[in-house]
Amino acid sequence: MTSPPTMGTNRRLKRFAGNFSVRQPRQNLPSERIHFPVLFLPIPAPARTIGLTGALATGEPVLGGPWFETERAIALNGMEKLGLSAGMELRFALHTSVNKSQVDLLTAVRSSEVHTFGWPIGITLENRDEYRPKPFGDGIRAEVSIAKDSLSGRESYDYWALAKNGDFYLLQNLFEDMRDEKQKIFFNTRIVRVTEALMFAGGLYTNLGAPPETKLSVRVGHHGLAGRSLSSAGGRRHVWSQDCVEANCQSETVVTLSAVRESLVANVKRLTAPLFMLFGFTEFQDSVYEDIVRKFEAGESS
Repeated sequence: MTSPPTMGTNRRLKRFAGNFSVRQPRQNLPSERIHFPVLFLPIPAPARTIGLTGALATGEPVLGGPWFETERAIALNGMEKLGLSAGMELRFALHTSVNKSQVDLLTAVRSSEVHTFGWPIGITLENRDEYRPKPFGDGIRAEVSIAKDSLSGRESYDYWALAKNGDFYLLQNLFEDMRDEKQKIFFNTRIVRVTEALMFAGGLYTNLGAPPETKLSVRVGHHGLAGRSLSSAGGRRHVWSQDCVEANCQSETVVTLSAVRESLVANVKRLTAPLFMLFGFTEFQDSVYEDIVRKFEAGESS
């Protein structure tokens, strides 16, 4: 039988219990939070399936997609504001997309410009803010709209856009119109411009890190052709042709990135021959293409 606790025992129990008294939580204090670092990773570009001929799974050409048509509408509106009605259009699209930042895009364009004939394709002017390339959510764009060029005294227009996935669009007025030759198309100038376009494309996508085996769709278009005759810049080559009755011309091809330079002459002919055909069935021998393209490669415009 257990004896009842004595007075001294009760005092010790009270002191013991006091050591384990429960304290109430402090009020009106912010609760502690654990902070984790937030990592912003690039969002991969949506995958798209492009066939060997440059067509999407739907059968539509990749170069006819909504992004290209939107850029075209913007550029045409800019040309119309200057009263210009004729121009050259370029469209490029990789069959295996990249995903690059705006800084990467701008660096690649600057590194890929070909400074042989006039203002280069993908011009990056820095002398005036309105002409500088601008970053947008989907890529970068530049518009150089000049009401009166200081050298020619004529209107000049260049617009280009490069998307994060590598899609490229350009529209510029015709060089011939800067020479007060609005009723002519210089066949050698057209060969030079398309040569430059392919060289620019090869450099651009190499600088963007596209693998050498990547396929590339290329489209070259001209509008405002009706009523013009075919001629030669510089007068070194004589051309006899009939006036063009067609307003527009576009041609398209698919190239492998690693073969852009080695197949340059053949692809330039493939992209320009349909244009010349519209001027009274005009054709040029392979040696003409070879001479103009190779001289441009070497830094000479002819």
